[in-house]
Parts: sequence; C-alpha cells; structure tokens
Amino acid sequence: MLPLRAADHYPKLLADKDGFKKTFENDYEDPLVELEDWREYYAKQFGGNSELEDYLRNIDAIVAFERMIRDPNAPTMDNLIQVHKFLGSTDVLENIAIPFP
Repeated sequence: MLPLRAADHYPKLLADKDGFKKTFENDYEDPLVELEDWREYYAKQFGGNSELEDYLRNIDAIVAFERMIRDPNAPTMDNLIQVHKFLGSTDVLENIAIPFP
C-alpha cells in the first residue's frame, strides 16, 4: 500500500527528469531549466495549501523512494543507501508522510 501522498498524484511529465530531458532536448536550450519552470507553474496552482506545497518541495525525494520500493529488484542495501543519500536523511520521510520502519 502506498502513502496517500504518492508520486502517482504528480504529473508524470514533471516527475521524470531524465525522460523530460530526453524528450525535449531538441526543443529547449536547457530542458532541465524548462522542467523547473513547468514545475514552478504547476506548484503555483496550489499556492496557499501548505500540505501540497510541502509535497511539491519534496517531489524528487518522493519519486526516487517510490521508484525504488516499486521495483522488486531495487530494495537492496546499496539502493537504500543511495536513496537515503538523495533524501538527505530519514527525517525527510517523516515530512512526506511515508511510513518508514
């Protein structure tokens, strides 16, 4: 069971940095800058909703963690360590409401 704030609730186009970059590399001078502009525009639609603002601030961590837990081959110690480094600390998991043992 995934948390209520699962990455599935975030537009896939904005969640996949590598996919966005590959898809739009010929359309934008810097696709990652364009992606951040699109993400900022999306986030503005929820201005004033503190829960969604917190969710959107942590979207990369949420996406990385959920990708790892969905792949049956991914929850290895090495991957957990890499995701932990990406998250910065397990405190981030508390902030994004993902139950973590």
